[in-house]
Amino acid sequence: MALLAWMTDVTDFWEGHKEQVRYVTKPLKMAWIMSGVEAASQLQRRWEQSRNVAAARGVYDIRRYMGALPGNRKLSELIAEVLKSQRIQGLYKQPWKWQQTLAAAMKKWRIPGANLLKNPPGAGMFARATLPAAVVTGVKEAVVPTHEGAQGWVDRGMGVLQAGGAVAIMGGAGMATALGASAAVAAAVPVAGWVALGVAGAYFLGSWAWDNWGDEIKAGAGKAWEGTKSFVEKFRFW
Repeated sequence: MALLAWMTDVTDFWEGHKEQVRYVTKPLKMAWIMSGVEAASQLQRRWEQSRNVAAARGVYDIRRYMGALPGNRKLSELIAEVLKSQRIQGLYKQPWKWQQTLAAAMKKWRIPGANLLKNPPGAGMFARATLPAAVVTGVKEAVVPTHEGAQGWVDRGMGVLQAGGAVAIMGGAGMATALGASAAVAAAVPVAGWVALGVAGAYFLGSWAWDNWGDEIKAGAGKAWEGTKSFVEKFRFW
């Protein structure tokens, strides 16, 4: 009942502020997509490195269990893999690469606002203002989707994904820790949240573009196809 009441409150908030929320979230979807791509790369690197750490620790533990001295070499290998894993996890404490590149360009061309891009993912006033907006629009799509029929159900699923991703970014690590997850898993939850937000952002941005320019896209594709057929018929030699 509490969840239903909360979702109703979010829907009511959307109806009263939908133009303002759209104005905030629509341009952000490109940022979410770029962040999601980087987050997916970080998750992949974390997963691969966790396997390397497990393998090095396994060799070290086996040698110790069998009574053999682990040796400085094996111990050094384990320490090196652990440190590499920590460096990969530390990437999330830095701004995304696209933020760093854009901020450098803005400073070079003396465009104001570069300081808004200096914070790590999910931190700063900008994130604290936009991530709740992602929750609101995601819940709205889950409850009252933009489209009808089969696409409406896709809207619902993507709305849940978007809202869940934003929640994971804002507090997923703490919730995972409270549920007994390991430190590594808890630290990966916000990164996974960015991946979810990027996927949902790509879907909703593409859906919005199709709704607004779908007829022009189809008309252009039809003209291109007719032009191709005409070219082939004109120059064919069989």
